[in-house]
Amino acid sequence: MKKWKVDADFYGYAGTDKNAVRLIAAAIYASVKQLAVEKSCETDLTAPVSVVAESVAKTRKASTVQLAVFT
Repeated sequence: MKKWKVDADFYGYAGTDKNAVRLIAAAIYASVKQLAVEKSCETDLTAPVSVVAESVAKTRKASTVQLAVFT
């Protein structure tokens, strides 16, 4: 967030500058893209999803649902 020069603190979408929200979303996307996370397995929506942020960042592998929850 520092690289993008945007403050992540906002209180509700309606009262926030929409460009700030766009910058926050772009910063999150860029940081996840920089991790270069690979698809580790097929998504099983019948099983519980467990995501540990440190494991995704360390192994750089996650299923589609795990990456969505991580983000």
